[in-house]
Amino acid sequence: MGPLTAAQGAQSSPVESDATYEIRSQASGKCLDVKDASEANGAPIVQWTCNGGTNQRFRLFQEPNGYWSFRTFAHKFLAVKDIENALDGSPITQIAESDTTEANSTFDIVWDQVTADVYRIWVPANDANRFFDVKDGSQADGAPIIQYVRTEGPNQLFKMVKVA
Repeated sequence: MGPLTAAQGAQSSPVESDATYEIRSQASGKCLDVKDASEANGAPIVQWTCNGGTNQRFRLFQEPNGYWSFRTFAHKFLAVKDIENALDGSPITQIAESDTTEANSTFDIVWDQVTADVYRIWVPANDANRFFDVKDGSQADGAPIIQYVRTEGPNQLFKMVKVA
């Protein structure tokens, strides 16, 4: 599929299906990272200084429902942990395809109308306006990526940098 038309506004996103991206926090400049390059189910997603590692690369696919799935170097999917009970602060982890549902592992990439080429990653399953968030706006390596109600903070804004 071609580029995503942003859910907000008419501007097109550079995000392409079946392409690999680094996802960088607008607040810290750090990359989303599968902690310790783990291949385990449930491994947390954190932010870490960008280093070009495969554990900082995510292959994005637009699903038939129009949302996006993010696959890790370990061929697992990003997901909200325990989506049925997920509240603010629920961690983003990687899980095996056999453990995915449309609810826990598909997201929307929403263009931020204020900041050019920057996006929010919306968790549509919980209907509570929650987004990917660097916990507490931390600048530190290892800060967890969680879901949290929308704020106007830069810790919920991400730049998608195509690497392959």
